[in-house]
Amino acid sequence: MEPQCPKCGGPLPDTLLFCGTCGEHNPLRTPPPAPQTALGERMGTLALIDENGAEAMKFPLHVGENRIGSGPSATVRFADDGFLAAEHCILEVHRESFRLRPLERANGTFLRITAPVELRHGDVLRVGQEVLRFERLDQLRPEVGLDGNAEVVGWPVPRGAWGRLCQIGLQRQVANAYLLASPDVFLGRERGDILFPKDGFVSGSHSVLSERNGRVFLKDLGSSNGTFLRIQQDTPLRNGDLFLLGRNLLRVHKGTA
Repeated sequence: MEPQCPKCGGPLPDTLLFCGTCGEHNPLRTPPPAPQTALGERMGTLALIDENGAEAMKFPLHVGENRIGSGPSATVRFADDGFLAAEHCILEVHRESFRLRPLERANGTFLRITAPVELRHGDVLRVGQEVLRFERLDQLRPEVGLDGNAEVVGWPVPRGAWGRLCQIGLQRQVANAYLLASPDVFLGRERGDILFPKDGFVSGSHSVLSERNGRVFLKDLGSSNGTFLRIQQDTPLRNGDLFLLGRNLLRVHKGTA
């Protein structure tokens, strides 16, 4: 018996994406996966790092767009990671350069920093399992009352305060907020101004945020698991760079070997 449209009862062959009578979507038919860019010769490897720091799996990287995600159109696929989009990011490989391009904005693509980087309002970083959003106090929008005027809520900001870190929970809500008022604010598990004592992936003294003449910098302090910053645009990668996607820590190896 030929399948019928659930809306109008008309014939609905599984070869059609929509009903020819009423236009209803065919639930038995799924769109074909997005076309992929043809990949060229192999030019590197992407290694999945396990909890012991070993390279548990390796994926070949080819010249062209290597798509990473959880869906069938991904060339490097992690189907069981619910934090990944179907196509989460693209690792674009050329003979002269590797570039990482984020596609998914909610959970993000995080690159491990190897030198101090300047932070901008709204930047998101990962320290251990903590997801933290940096905000400049001079760029926060004031609360607005019913009369449309700015409304003072809470207590005055302490003198010398220049920013805050918002700890983001699983539902992307703010779980905690930490005021940044010293020229150097240290993060860690055991020592520092902002502590995460229950996070075993945070080092005793992990990283520091520094304010200098209106500019803010983030520096890793030689932590075991690294400090990661969410990238917003195409970013060049070097041999050995590490980046985080959902629950996956990945290392880039350049070269044909």
